[in-house]
Amino acid sequence: MYIEYYSNPFYINKSILFLACTGLVIFFSSCKKSDSDPSPGGGSDGTSVEVTFLKVGATSTYAESSFFYDDTIYTVVDKEVAKDTFLIRNYTSIPTVGASQYLALTNDVLSYSYRLRDQNSYQILCKFNKPVGTSWTASRNGTLAYTATIDALNVTIATGKGNLTDVVKVKFVTPANSTSYQYFSPTAGVLGAGNGTETLYLKNYTLSNTSSISPSQVPAITFGSFPFLSVGKYWNYYLDLGSSADSMKLEVLSKDSRNVYKVNIKIKNSAGSINEYWLEDNGYLMAYQEGETVLQADPIYL
Repeated sequence: MYIEYYSNPFYINKSILFLACTGLVIFFSSCKKSDSDPSPGGGSDGTSVEVTFLKVGATSTYAESSFFYDDTIYTVVDKEVAKDTFLIRNYTSIPTVGASQYLALTNDVLSYSYRLRDQNSYQILCKFNKPVGTSWTASRNGTLAYTATIDALNVTIATGKGNLTDVVKVKFVTPANSTSYQYFSPTAGVLGAGNGTETLYLKNYTLSNTSSISPSQVPAITFGSFPFLSVGKYWNYYLDLGSSADSMKLEVLSKDSRNVYKVNIKIKNSAGSINEYWLEDNGYLMAYQEGETVLQADPIYL
């Protein structure tokens, strides 16, 4: 997985992409389909396949391996929070994997985001029932982030539960021409990634027959409160930076009429400080930065 450093050590990294499962950095190229390319679909005759893996109760277990660690990631489709949009919970000791994110499946297009209500943040992971050569791009903050292309269909991938033969292989290329490949099955879900230095391996998975009973719309923000949040409270932290040490002060400066708290974060030996805005939303402590809106808040704590 690829991560970008964010200055607040208490903040779930806003740029961590999807899960370790995707291992990708979020980009445009155009690839033409040749006559010899396989037809879209799961069968050799090009018939369409039904995408069935994304249902409440389905689980996946991954072996995550990199230069820094080897560990396991357990995921579960926790709930359908709105039509075709699902909350995915992740359980692991790997610090760079967010505790949750959202997967959306609309017209056989699989997308993800860490922000439920920010539609502009959703990035496409895979397009099922499309031909080889199908391409799409993603951008973040107005800049090109990655190009994705369906590289192969009906690929066979080994998992801990045996071979899957309905796999879509997707090629992701960054503006710096870094290439990685991701694998998605319409029946088993996200399978894994590989880029030469990091791999993700699907060890096990369970499917679910739960019927959809989701609300048609995303639930409203609750704007509740947590007992520890009140104006004037502050926390001083010791920061161990490996070769050096520092301290940080986090202070609640104010609260508006919606129960949104303005929080200042100051690292002692750094110039200036940053302000964030914290709120409660359906059990989550959420935060967004100066210049962002409440819809762009990311989860800090559940």
